[in-house]
Amino acid sequence: FALAAVRFPAPGAFAAAAVLCFLLLGLLVMDAETFLLPDTLTLPGAALGLVEAASLAQFPPALALLRSAPFAVPHWPAFESSLAGALAGAGSLLLLRWAYWLVRHREGMGLGDVKLAGLLGAWLGITGVALSLALGALLASLAALGVLVVRGGRANVGQMRLPFGSFLAAAGLLTVFAGRQVLSFYFSFWT
Repeated sequence: FALAAVRFPAPGAFAAAAVLCFLLLGLLVMDAETFLLPDTLTLPGAALGLVEAASLAQFPPALALLRSAPFAVPHWPAFESSLAGALAGAGSLLLLRWAYWLVRHREGMGLGDVKLAGLLGAWLGITGVALSLALGALLASLAALGVLVVRGGRANVGQMRLPFGSFLAAAGLLTVFAGRQVLSFYFSFWT
């Protein structure tokens, strides 16, 4: 909350950032400990993100990632971006979950991760959820590599369980506080 107060000093922006950070920190710890992301946090959290986007107390430009990336759609109003982000975030992970089921004939990702991606999209918009998904996948991959290194390659990669929601929540927090800088760094390689 202290970091949110420093980063977003306006009262409305701080309140929005504090709510999102509260949700993401709670979900991060909960998934790490239990491999569960409860609907009691993800679904109301996503709804709050849509309400926040529709209200006048929108996030300040520091969180308006829509103008930070070449693939962004800056002419979209906040609510449309929020709704598109929620649908794209949840839809992409739902599609990935379904594809994994078709290939492996077993569940590889829980629906809580899908709902968390929807929550991130509702709060951060389409560009923010894209960045959060990419960073979450990167963080989870690095953690999996770390497990392999520690175990000396003896880990069964096909059976390894990681709480992806924790990595996704951490990536969401990184997007909130450093999303513009991460995107600027990434796209500096393409200009």
